Amino acid sequence: MCRTHRFPGERECSGCVMEIRAGELTSLRRQEQNLRSFLRLLQFVFLVFSILFIASKLGVAETVDILRDNVIMDHLIFFLCISVVGYAVFYGILYYQRKRINHLDQKTRSEFRRFI
Repeated sequence: MCRTHRFPGERECSGCVMEIRAGELTSLRRQEQNLRSFLRLLQFVFLVFSILFIASKLGVAETVDILRDNVIMDHLIFFLCISVVGYAVFYGILYYQRKRINHLDQKTRSEFRRFI
């Protein structure tokens, strides 16, 4: 606890506020990186299912034993749709996360300039 606190347990001074905001920005940026990684995973899943879909339409799936009578091949369109919808949802979350980071960063910079 710093010396400029009025009440024990509350963070009111400029240094403590900046420390809190820096911690929030760090955690938000870490979450943003995790979202980007998950979006890359969804892109990979979509590409795999797309290749399997093309293979099934070209008749390659009938010649490869592992692709015949497979649950994934039977419901391929469903898995493709889920990956697209999941990508759209998590891209929206990433967009909102990026807006929160920018807003908090601008707010922190303006308060920092005010304190200096």
